[in-house]
Amino acid sequence: MYIFGRDKYYRPTIVLDFARIIELGSTDPSVVSTEAMQASFIFLWKYMKKCMFLEGHTDQWNTITNMAQASMWALPRA
Repeated sequence: MYIFGRDKYYRPTIVLDFARIIELGSTDPSVVSTEAMQASFIFLWKYMKKCMFLEGHTDQWNTITNMAQASMWALPRA
């Protein structure tokens, strides 16, 4: 997961690379635990709120998901 920047409408964009998450989970399962994923999302969203949202505007954000030929069933369901 990383912040890509802004699109042409100045909306913050997050990129999720599930192939990388699955790869990390196969070597170290604690990296892809529910708590670790939740903490990562919360950190990214708080960072975007603090540093990337525009004062006085209703902001939106984009999320791009790169499945990299992985199926939805290959993702951890917990």
